[in-house]
Amino acid sequence: MSIPFENGNTKVIMLILTHSCNLKCAYCYERQKRDASKVMSPQTAIKIIEEEIEVSLGGYNHIVIHFMGGEPFLRFGVIKDICEWIENKVFPVDIILSATTNGTLLHKHKEWLQKHCAFFNVVLSADGDKAMQNINRFSSYSSIDFGFYTSTWPNGKVKMTISPETVTDVAKGVISLHEKGIKRIEGNLALGPEIKWRVEHLKVYRDELRKLVTYYLEHQELCPASMVNVDICRIIHADNWEKRCSCGSDLICYDTDGKSYPCHLFSPVALSEEQIKLFGESNINFSDNNIFVDLKCAKCAIRKCCARCCGMNYIYTGSVASAPSIFCSASQIEFLATCSLLYQRLRRNQPLVNKYETEIALNHIQQIVQNK
Repeated sequence: MSIPFENGNTKVIMLILTHSCNLKCAYCYERQKRDASKVMSPQTAIKIIEEEIEVSLGGYNHIVIHFMGGEPFLRFGVIKDICEWIENKVFPVDIILSATTNGTLLHKHKEWLQKHCAFFNVVLSADGDKAMQNINRFSSYSSIDFGFYTSTWPNGKVKMTISPETVTDVAKGVISLHEKGIKRIEGNLALGPEIKWRVEHLKVYRDELRKLVTYYLEHQELCPASMVNVDICRIIHADNWEKRCSCGSDLICYDTDGKSYPCHLFSPVALSEEQIKLFGESNINFSDNNIFVDLKCAKCAIRKCCARCCGMNYIYTGSVASAPSIFCSASQIEFLATCSLLYQRLRRNQPLVNKYETEIALNHIQQIVQNK
């Protein structure tokens, strides 16, 4: 399933179904907040959806209902009830249903998922090969049926989180996922005040991305993982760089009690009671892009291509504008790795979707480097 996220065209409604999770991931920012009593009822979810559809009429062509947790499949009965309720109704907008899961419970619901896979999309969180997954995600590799996932959602996406303990095997992990049949991989560094990244880790990350560049040059039929697939063309045509995501405007998150937040990273699953209190007192206007401007970012040559996360910024630095330095360094490494891959593909005359625009962007980047 392809989810259209054109600006102003799609509204995303996140529903946190539970604070509970069946794993204890090493880097999880939610791990101190697993209150099993925090669950969303089907009635609350349906009320939210009905109200959101009503207020969204005329402004959006698509509405994405995205189930989250904790681990949302612990509340599969609610997912099932809502999906079947939506299937049996006619709405004035296109409704898209999806969920992010650690994949360990998919096998329990194979029949229903296969029947509804065209209507219900699943994003899988998996962190690479067996060793990486078991280091990061509580020895859960054997609990994931990758064959079922790829056969049910052939174009499904895997979110791969990279920790300091697994950064040495990033290339091997990505290749392993491709060999499992995964076509789309979104990789992100684990961030948070308790995650201890060092300069040596970044050097390793750079070298791992160089290995991926070599791999994708030899496997041009594959879509490169996000870490070497930065949209460098934004550097020549993008106007907006201050706030790249739609949280607080075209995206809204509802906690189990029905209370709304700009996204899940500003909700009780990610923030302490004190942090939520301070956030509420700050009265941030998420429609004002100037609030998300950091002077350091304003001077950065690749600011238009940087996918800063204001929620993670807030967790890490206490400011929606200020990104942690580790994120800036990693973004630069990913940008340069992408440039290397695209440059070598052009030299080898390998097919590119936007060949002409890519050439212009690479020439522009070269001029920036020469002028530094």
